[in-house]
Amino acid sequence: MVNLSLDTSILIEYFRTDQGVLSTLLNHPSRLNFHLSIPIIVIFELFRGQSAGQKLYQDRFAKLIASMSVINLSSRSAMVAGELHRQNIVLGNDALIAAICLEYETRLCTLNQKDFKLVPNLILFHP
Repeated sequence: MVNLSLDTSILIEYFRTDQGVLSTLLNHPSRLNFHLSIPIIVIFELFRGQSAGQKLYQDRFAKLIASMSVINLSSRSAMVAGELHRQNIVLGNDALIAAICLEYETRLCTLNQKDFKLVPNLILFHP
């Protein structure tokens, strides 16, 4: 079983196109080999966007959240994120997302691999 956490970029691509990486994962013959999760910070990032005010978007996202695990931010993740940010390895919300993935030992599925590639021990996933 591969544990994957989805970054905001993956979900934005999916909601805009109904295709892309998430569509591939959801329709892949080995779908049962993946456990998909969403870091809580990703929910914040999605809902601060303009399209989040649209009812259709909210309904689609609520349905997607219900089908996956949501990974919360712990004090340990917050401390690791602060360290990553202070060392300029990865900044802001991306530091929080990376730290959550490290704590819960999930691979990060993102279209922005360059933003995360310097995070020690973080495994990036792209099909």
